[in-house]
Amino acid sequence: MDFRWQLPRDFLLPEQFRELFCGGFSLSLEALPEHERGRFDGEQTFPNPNDPYDVVWHQKLGVIPVMNGDYLGIDLRAGHQDEIVYLSHDDGSGHGHVLGADLIDFLRRWTPLGCPGPEDWQWLPSRPKERPCLDPDGKAARAWQAIFGRDGWMFDVPGPHDAAIARARHSVHGFHRVQPRFGAG
Repeated sequence: MDFRWQLPRDFLLPEQFRELFCGGFSLSLEALPEHERGRFDGEQTFPNPNDPYDVVWHQKLGVIPVMNGDYLGIDLRAGHQDEIVYLSHDDGSGHGHVLGADLIDFLRRWTPLGCPGPEDWQWLPSRPKERPCLDPDGKAARAWQAIFGRDGWMFDVPGPHDAAIARARHSVHGFHRVQPRFGAG
């Protein structure tokens, strides 16, 4: 599954979201071996399991690549199994942050936000310091969602940015009214 979006250049955002102009991800079972090779290359670049920065790359499964060379990985360590963790190759602020308890939890948290990023500086506003994962109901998330209307930008909600939102909708390939459902819940 590939999903990408980008706001029109003339879409004005509040200062706290000024850099959040695009998002999306690529999730493919077929590509998992390639993503894991990329993640493993990162582990080889950061080989010291006793170094706090390096160890974040260890015992993970790379599942979602980030355009800048970072990865979202599934933690395989006992006690942390299945957590989705951000793996930065260049000392990004999100390095080692847990984004969800597992892949389903992560997607349930990320999709209401419109899948910002996945570079860390794009989703960090939606991950409060006091919480261990993305928070789609937090203060920053509500402010982000309010820009596009009460129910988010993927819905037909009147608002001050109607023309720009309409252009954004047309620039997003295959993105229409979406109600993501994952798992049996």
